[in-house]
Amino acid sequence: MNRQILARWNVKCNRSRLVLVNLNDRLVFWACIGAICSSILSIIVFAGGLFLPTSAPPQPPYYGKALRRPNPYVNLDKVLRNGNYTFPPIMNFPPMVLQINTSDPQRKMREDDRQWRSSYGTVYPDDRHIVISSETSTIVQFRNLDYAMERCILTALLPRHTEPFDPQVSLRDPSTVDVWELDTTTEIARYIPDTWHRAAKRRQLFTTLEFSHAGPSNSSEFHCPSNEFTTLEFACSPTKPDCSVDFWQDQRAVPRGGIYIVQYQSPIPPMEA
Repeated sequence: MNRQILARWNVKCNRSRLVLVNLNDRLVFWACIGAICSSILSIIVFAGGLFLPTSAPPQPPYYGKALRRPNPYVNLDKVLRNGNYTFPPIMNFPPMVLQINTSDPQRKMREDDRQWRSSYGTVYPDDRHIVISSETSTIVQFRNLDYAMERCILTALLPRHTEPFDPQVSLRDPSTVDVWELDTTTEIARYIPDTWHRAAKRRQLFTTLEFSHAGPSNSSEFHCPSNEFTTLEFACSPTKPDCSVDFWQDQRAVPRGGIYIVQYQSPIPPMEA
């Protein structure tokens, strides 16, 4: 009796072992199939990457057409109209100064700087480079500041050498320079690509200035609308093409010098109906 029970138990154990062996074999089989498929897929992806065209590098974000700056002087006319206020003139230096080659039909602009290395990294001072010659002209853009300061005069005054600012003035004295108004009212900025690369075409002759060590040269008074932009090109006059002006300017240097506009108080514009 005991032998029969033991025999049956052995049969059951053998059957269980066979089931486990078959199950393990199936797992090994399917694992091998999965590994082979994964390897084939990896080879296909790798081979496809060698023959597919390389995707274009990511482009910098484009912000579209430049938007007008919001009006920061809402209802200020109502405040000023009820009183008699007098405001001193404002010296306004151009934040944007760029150069172009006079022989370049595309008028591609570039910017010079006075960067220097320090223990904290690269330093970019607030110096602006003015270069005017038979080969190079300079584009400057002013942002017309403040409210009811819309009577402007353009001034060119050679900056002086002060510590620690050195303007490195190089001048053929005197040099007659034509100033052209450019056909744009859009802000020039790096984040607006269409405005940064090429200068706008000339609209009309704005004025003619004479750069000299003898003193400043001024334009006649002109209207500079508040919160708008005045964009000008300084180029050698065709009547005196041998002009040569080269210096750096810094709006913080004292005494002040360079190319700038002086804004004077103007009447309060009438209220809109």
